[in-house]
Amino acid sequence: MTGVDSQEYTVLVSEGEWSDWESVVRSAKIFDLIEIDRNGVYQHWVMYLSKGFIVHVTQVDGRTEGDKAEKRVDTLKAIAREDKCRINNLRDAAKAKGLDVNSNYEIYKLIEDVAGFDHELVNLPKNHYKIMPYNVYSNNCEYYATEWKYGKGFSLQVEKRIKKILLVAMVICDNGANRVTF
Repeated sequence: MTGVDSQEYTVLVSEGEWSDWESVVRSAKIFDLIEIDRNGVYQHWVMYLSKGFIVHVTQVDGRTEGDKAEKRVDTLKAIAREDKCRINNLRDAAKAKGLDVNSNYEIYKLIEDVAGFDHELVNLPKNHYKIMPYNVYSNNCEYYATEWKYGKGFSLQVEKRIKKILLVAMVICDNGANRVTF
């Protein structure tokens, strides 16, 4: 087989299933959260808009650094590149935190400064961004994506790392306490 017509052969991915960006775009719905695996080191989080476009917060070389980042519209293709990604709306985590999904109107109001829509969600601006406060431990890409989706931001990857650090600290303190003699 030399090629496959995408209209005849469409593979949809289930939420949570790692795949390439093209498969995720075919399956994503407006305002889905998409997790992009950066080689197992960390995950970049974006919100799907339409027609392959996403909104996200990221630092951009030469323009933002330190405690600043850009909220911007890009294509999932440009951001995911060769990295695996998946639809992951973090429903269980949001539910455990007592959070419900924002209405489409509420989400739109949080992102309209960079993602202007027309009635078909195709009027997406290019090269338009807004400078946002950024901190890898609090105001990171996952925090903003969950804030848009649920009205209150959170970052599970930060929460997991903090738990690991606390566990290591407890083990070190416990071992140290067992060695102390008077």
